[in-house]
Amino acid sequence: MLKNYRPSRLLSHLLACSALLLLPLSVEAELIQTDDYIYIGIEAEDHDAKDDRWVLTEPGTATQADDPDGNHSDQASGQQYLELLPDVRVTHADTFGPPTAYWGQPGQGPFADYTIDVPESGRYYVHIRAYSTGTEDNGIHVGFDGTWPVSGRTMQFCTAHLQAWTWSSAQRDAGGNGSCGMEKTIWLDIPTAGTHTFSISAREDGFEIDRIALIKDLSDNTKVCTPTNINNVSCVNGSIESADSFIDLRLILSGEPAEIAIDEALLLTAKVENLDAFDTATDITATVEFDADTWTIDSVDEACTLSENVATCLLSSLHPTAPNEFEAFEFNLTAKIAGAHRIDGSLSATEIDENPNNDVAATIIDVSSEPGAGTDVSVSISTDVATVKVGENLTATIVVSNEGVVPAKNTMLTFNQPNNIQFDTSSLPAGCSGTDTIICELNEMDAASSQSFAIVMSSDMPGTYVLPVSVSASNNENATNDQYSTIVLITGEASSTEGESSGGATDDASSTSGTTTEGTTTEGSTTEGSTGSGTSTEGTDGASDNGASDGSSGTTTTGSTTEGGSTTEAVDTDSDAGSFGVWLLMLLSVWLLASSYRRHQRQHVLVGK
Repeated sequence: MLKNYRPSRLLSHLLACSALLLLPLSVEAELIQTDDYIYIGIEAEDHDAKDDRWVLTEPGTATQADDPDGNHSDQASGQQYLELLPDVRVTHADTFGPPTAYWGQPGQGPFADYTIDVPESGRYYVHIRAYSTGTEDNGIHVGFDGTWPVSGRTMQFCTAHLQAWTWSSAQRDAGGNGSCGMEKTIWLDIPTAGTHTFSISAREDGFEIDRIALIKDLSDNTKVCTPTNINNVSCVNGSIESADSFIDLRLILSGEPAEIAIDEALLLTAKVENLDAFDTATDITATVEFDADTWTIDSVDEACTLSENVATCLLSSLHPTAPNEFEAFEFNLTAKIAGAHRIDGSLSATEIDENPNNDVAATIIDVSSEPGAGTDVSVSISTDVATVKVGENLTATIVVSNEGVVPAKNTMLTFNQPNNIQFDTSSLPAGCSGTDTIICELNEMDAASSQSFAIVMSSDMPGTYVLPVSVSASNNENATNDQYSTIVLITGEASSTEGESSGGATDDASSTSGTTTEGTTTEGSTTEGSTGSGTSTEGTDGASDNGASDGSSGTTTTGSTTEGGSTTEAVDTDSDAGSFGVWLLMLLSVWLLASSYRRHQRQHVLVGK
């Protein structure tokens, strides 16, 4: 039957059939180890045990009355996922049950357990692929071996606006980023290699979970590795921020009202923030200096002492603070003489402050012989891009506005330089000066007016940087909008627009002669581009059609490593030895088919480089 059939074409067909046999394989746990990371991947539906409220959802799952979010299996890995039903709390106004819809502590809500083989001990960052449809279905807890460490609690997904499956490793309120948290703040410190039980514990009903990834860094924290799409991992140059005994305190001084008359009272506030993501500042000392000829000090904060018109304030500790969280000291003053009077302050702590530029602050209070009308100045900052490569320039645009009905007097803009960020001083606007801290003296700003500043900067160190700005005016009466900040990511790689598509697909251009181009990946399967003379086309991760070449002599196409763990390379189609390869491949196909029926009896391990 094979006599008149070209061995090369038969081999191509059998290779394609082998790949198709691999497509339905659903691996219980996947292990990938490279020079940069260890990756353990788990399908949510491949549990050892679970609470009945975790419901398997597939394309054929009928719409349920207690599931108001609909079916999202079309874009899930293997078109299967778990959802916690019934979903009784959909909006913030809904009740907390019955049945119970919220579990603040881990280990109390519906669980699911998974057996994993850990190749070595250490810290594993936990990532979960989930579909969030609102603020009341975006949280979960993780743990292992019956324990629920603090670092595995309250994983948060602020991704409802995307309406898609997305990965997160953020802990709620971590990194000074409010309730959305900061990535790489959910982790498990696993003490030994070997078999362990990984567990999820519900925080909110309606949570939809597709896939779990545990990633250990092997790069000595020189790479940041993150899961992308369904089972791919992407690494960029950089480091994961963690507790390192360094802090970042910031002091802000403001007066209310900012313009007063002689013998009128002033409330001065010294606001202290800790901008570090993880480290607590301890034994903090804030000092505020007052000119004895200008001010009568009526009272100082109960945490402060006064000596020769210098107030010394003590704060035992300050955790990393989310936006609009701070500790404040208050002083009641009375003005003695007219003029624009400056008040200075500074901070210190036991720990080393990695950004001392914002440990000092000043404000100017305008004291007139007669009371004057106050105004309202505000500031904002934005960047032209959110992510840039090391050494590349980015432009920060700062806008200062006077929203009041009278001119803003003695207006001053302050931009503190984060460590490892360099300002292009040639880009500074007129009236601005400084290196570590840029100060722009705007003097008097007209009512209902604004000024814009563009400052160019760059960094030679990868990392996540906070760019803080503040504004003051001697007659400013609203201190709530005087500070603003934005975040920029500096990477060691070129800026990338790669992200999760709605179907987890990555489309690359088709190959042309002399180039190497990845094939299109859709839900883990790869279809290779056409090949011509001298062209090599390689599939991406996932189940792949192993390449057979119909191009000219000398063209070789190599299939990628499939989830089944085997790599098949096209052989020389002009060789008579191809017949032996045909029968060997047929035997391999039969073995793979048999293996798919034993998938639940063992954990499959894939080791790749």
